[in-house]
Amino acid sequence: MKKCNLSSMESHKKPYIKLQFKITLLFFALLSLVSFTVSSMLAANIEKKAKTIASDYITSIPFLIDSSLDNYMMMENKGAIKELILNLQKDANILGIHILNRNGQISCILQDLSKYYSKDYLDLIRHNFNSTEGFTELTYAGKKYLSFNKPLLNEEKCQSCHNPSEGAVIDTLNINIDLSRLKELLSREVFEVRLFLYTADILLFIVLFFLIYILVIRPVRILENGMQAVAGNNLDIRTQITSNDEFGRMSILFNYMVYSLRKAFSTISSMHKNMLHNDRLMTMGTLTASISHEIKNPLNSIMINADIMTMKHPETKAYTEKILKDAERIRDIIDQTLKFSRVGNDKLECIDVAEFIGRIALYVERTLLKWADVPFETVTDKNLGCIKATPVHIEQIFINILRNAVEAVEHKPGGKVTLTAKLDGEFVEFDFIDNGEGIPPEAKQHLFTEYFTTKHNGTGLGLTIVKQLIENYGGTISFESVQGQGTIFRVRFPVVSECECAADLENEKKA
Repeated sequence: MKKCNLSSMESHKKPYIKLQFKITLLFFALLSLVSFTVSSMLAANIEKKAKTIASDYITSIPFLIDSSLDNYMMMENKGAIKELILNLQKDANILGIHILNRNGQISCILQDLSKYYSKDYLDLIRHNFNSTEGFTELTYAGKKYLSFNKPLLNEEKCQSCHNPSEGAVIDTLNINIDLSRLKELLSREVFEVRLFLYTADILLFIVLFFLIYILVIRPVRILENGMQAVAGNNLDIRTQITSNDEFGRMSILFNYMVYSLRKAFSTISSMHKNMLHNDRLMTMGTLTASISHEIKNPLNSIMINADIMTMKHPETKAYTEKILKDAERIRDIIDQTLKFSRVGNDKLECIDVAEFIGRIALYVERTLLKWADVPFETVTDKNLGCIKATPVHIEQIFINILRNAVEAVEHKPGGKVTLTAKLDGEFVEFDFIDNGEGIPPEAKQHLFTEYFTTKHNGTGLGLTIVKQLIENYGGTISFESVQGQGTIFRVRFPVVSECECAADLENEKKA
């Protein structure tokens, strides 16, 4: 598989925008939208609100004036009525309070107050005079006003001063409120509300910015740094997130994942070292076995001749005994070397085939395929049973055959390696399949011959050792190859019963 360079990945990625800014800006935009909507609704209702306030305010004044008129008229104190109206008009929102006669003129009791108003204003009131109770909107000097008219009825209590013949309505109370001023005051309040909302949005933006950093960005950055460390082959990294939330759980799971990777890496490294060591031992054993015969023949001749010389020339016994002693030492060294490196079936174990294939697949992915962009697939049946062998030897068999398969397809477009396993009677059968160029016809008959190789840097011992190991465990190896299409190596091992495996495990426990 091709190695990914982190720096090269970063050079081709899109511009980096921090998640902290994305989330904070999104919330700020939503808050600003809400604030703008609220303030806009308030601004749109200013005129309506001003009319409502003015209406409520106006309707409260006539009750006060009616009560005062009753008291003051009964006491015939017209000056008190004038003073009351002048005091009420001091309110900045009130443009004027008038008592109008039937012609829309200011009543005689308030006639001397006309000097406080302009002629245009008095003409506007007279022009819009209406003795019916109700509201009227007026425009004066470029400003809007709300005018309220309420008829003063000729009730029984009023007839001490007014004759019944004057009609049901004596005069009309007219009150004018400055709508423009109320709208201005309300607009100022809306502006202050809007300013408050936007200020609150900014403060919330700042608070949210730091909260997101503390609660989200900081733990994410810790996990990101941990991932980068793992990508750099640092499997001793541990993340420390103490929060009792999803990030804390992710930190625990991340540390467990790194621990599992470290454990798997350690297992693979140990397996790889064992493979290399075993390969060296088997290579040395094969080489030793090949040359031992050539060494022992002249060595035996030396020892025989030394004995003959001792018999014929006793005076040389001191020398010939030394020759025989060194020759025997050479023979012992050769025998010990053969015994140490001899491929045997000692330390046999029951190997679960399905579990073994899983380990081999992981090893192949991490070693043989680490730098080769070659797809590797395993296809296995269920309940493949167990085989009895030395695990290191079986691993060596698989790695040798799979290495040859990978090397056969690594430079071919569309190259692929497949390992299949199935039960065939009392045997478990493994097929190592590649779609490489195949084995040349002239090489097929020499494939398992010592020192025969088709590789430039091969030793010619790999398949020889593989064949010897398989046959030592009662298995067989064969192959099929078509030039230009690929090769299939088929390996068969006898399956052992579950009872036998259970007995072996029991014996190991007792031992």
